[in-house]
Amino acid sequence: MKGIGDFLEHSRHLKVTGSSMAPTLRDGQHVQTLPWPGGSDSDGNLRGWIVAFRSPHRVGSIYIKRVVGLPNEHIAIRENRVEIDGKPLAEPYLPNPAATRTRGATQWLTDIDEFFLLGDNRQDSEDSRAFGPVPAQLIIGRVWFRYWPPKAL
Repeated sequence: MKGIGDFLEHSRHLKVTGSSMAPTLRDGQHVQTLPWPGGSDSDGNLRGWIVAFRSPHRVGSIYIKRVVGLPNEHIAIRENRVEIDGKPLAEPYLPNPAATRTRGATQWLTDIDEFFLLGDNRQDSEDSRAFGPVPAQLIIGRVWFRYWPPKAL
């Protein structure tokens, strides 16, 4: 059985930079992550999680985004809404659910070990719409706790 020492050893503190996850997370806030469970979970348990991951195209950068697409799914953006395997995705965490615009590709397929990650502030987010699905091995962990600054909680 794992104890608090194991948890603390594998958790990570991060500072949010930018507005890509607003209003959920704001610039300057601090968060803590839990270790990523790994594997390719396609049963829906990971959809909606906010995760920290290593940028697939900017060496040394860590991004924070929301899991929208799971492994082995077809993700499309039609009429400014996300569809998963042809069905509209309910996104109650978005301030304006009909604001998911994209340039270039509007459809993606995730592989067995890939996730499609989007920022909540779709107007100002560099995410899977720009760099495609993210391999599971780049995901550091699940953001589970925002702890600083206290007034923003």
